[in-house]
Amino acid sequence: MRRLFLGRIKKWTVGSALVLLLGLGALAWLERTRLTIWYCVHGLAAAGDADRNQWVERVAGLDAAALPALLDRLGQDDPQACANVQQALASLADRWGSDDPRVADLVGRLSAAFAALSTPGQQAALTVADRAVAAADRSTSLPAALVPSAVRLLEQAANLPDESVHAEALSLASTLADRVGQEQVVRACRALAAACLRDQDKDNRTHAVRLALHPKVWLLREVVPLLGDPAPEIRRAVMAAVGSKPEAIDTDDLLPWLHDPDAQVRGLCEEALRLRGLREAHLRLGRLKTDQDPKVRLQVVDYLPYSTDLDPGVWLRSLSHDPVPAVRAAAIRAAVEQGVVDLSDRIDQMAQNDPSPTIRQLAQHYIACQKSGQSPSSKPR
Repeated sequence: MRRLFLGRIKKWTVGSALVLLLGLGALAWLERTRLTIWYCVHGLAAAGDADRNQWVERVAGLDAAALPALLDRLGQDDPQACANVQQALASLADRWGSDDPRVADLVGRLSAAFAALSTPGQQAALTVADRAVAAADRSTSLPAALVPSAVRLLEQAANLPDESVHAEALSLASTLADRVGQEQVVRACRALAAACLRDQDKDNRTHAVRLALHPKVWLLREVVPLLGDPAPEIRRAVMAAVGSKPEAIDTDDLLPWLHDPDAQVRGLCEEALRLRGLREAHLRLGRLKTDQDPKVRLQVVDYLPYSTDLDPGVWLRSLSHDPVPAVRAAAIRAAVEQGVVDLSDRIDQMAQNDPSPTIRQLAQHYIACQKSGQSPSSKPR
């Protein structure tokens, strides 16, 4: 009995030792893998131009096992390290191929971690996602899991103030808009475009205008304020898009751009107004009415009686809202004394609400003349 018991103990001890050795071997292998990943990712983060490609290849050779360490590096505020990690992630995606589910999983991980990433890390995440979307086969639809993750990246970027992040997000949005017409993509692109139209960076505003005018995004009214942008190339793009669209901007509101300092903007404005049906006489009056010099604006009153194809009421009513009292006075005087236009409703308003006491008195005089039958050319008392 004792021998049997001792034999069983011996067998158990040998078996346990084998299990322990196998466990220690597996642990050692795991630790070796972790150390290898740490070493390669650390080397990648510190790499310069001379040895970057070498480290990118080493990390890419580790496959998906390196992703947690790479994403962790994107949380550090180190532009060079994040740029190196971006190249490694792009290399992994290229190795897998655009249809591999691991690419969509990578973009999903970047989206989930985005808020915790540093600014250069967020730039890198957006660039990797943009590359993944662009690399997908154009003859087929994008992988189903890729689109929602890319959309979440855009939504988060739109809510951030950093314009360097906006720049990368705009690129991703344009790539997505070219490929996908889903409502979630359109909404995200619109939100991003609206945010970036207000950026200080001129390139961002330029790109945001292009995105806003994408046929799937189409934010005409939102780009109208950029007709006053300091960059002439932006004003040209907006004028070309909205100038002939009355639903975006009224004709009267378009006239000031006949004086734009940029010749191309002026030309585009003239072309748009002609498409709206304005003739040369209208353009001439439009230039006069919107001139910065009130003496030039007064010339509208002198020009109207000699034109047979213009509606003087439209122009005089508009002049009656001029910021300069002398111009408003000339408008209502011409309307009353020439007797070709009935602006009685507007004159009533001016008699009560005009900010100039002189204009109120003049308007009240014309109303009194009309009631008494007195000549309107008589001077007000």
